[in-house]
Amino acid sequence: MKEQKKNFKKLYKKQKLISFIYIVNTILFVVLAIRGINIDILINPVFANTELIQEKENIITSDVITDEEESSAYKITAEERQLLAKLLWCEARGESYECQKAVISVVMNRVCSNEFPNNITDVIYQENQFEPVALGLIDKATPYKTQYDAIDEIINNGSSVPEWVCYFRAGHHFNWQEYEPFCKIDNTYFGGFER
Repeated sequence: MKEQKKNFKKLYKKQKLISFIYIVNTILFVVLAIRGINIDILINPVFANTELIQEKENIITSDVITDEEESSAYKITAEERQLLAKLLWCEARGESYECQKAVISVVMNRVCSNEFPNNITDVIYQENQFEPVALGLIDKATPYKTQYDAIDEIINNGSSVPEWVCYFRAGHHFNWQEYEPFCKIDNTYFGGFER
């Protein structure tokens, strides 16, 4: 019995320490993000060099407009592409490539919908729509090549989700009246209002 009590106390101390570290890391993460420091390198130092190389590539490729865009599903400017990449980096950089394509699809579905502004910039900066905008994090984002690849694929080939899917959220679907869930990709739920 004494041995069990001793083990329980050790386990309790470890759990308290883990909780403390988690809280400190969360606070550090928020402070660094607000100050514009690339937090991915701190979180994932093994891949830091690869990500820095990708960032350098983005400087070269982020404003390049190819002949492919002439026949693309959507027409966007280099500035809109950059803004989409920043939003995608903030919203879904830890998610799969498929999830990132779905997030971009939601933005483009909104642009094409009569329910939202008709351009990318106004959709992204529409009040109370995207948390990174509300928190001022979007301007500090440093997108990687993966974000640009996902954007280019959707711009060239069209939305990866139905046109009525105009919302996404981490953790669970919205519980709005008449909201229709569409799918879950990774930890992100997509849906909207069928027309």
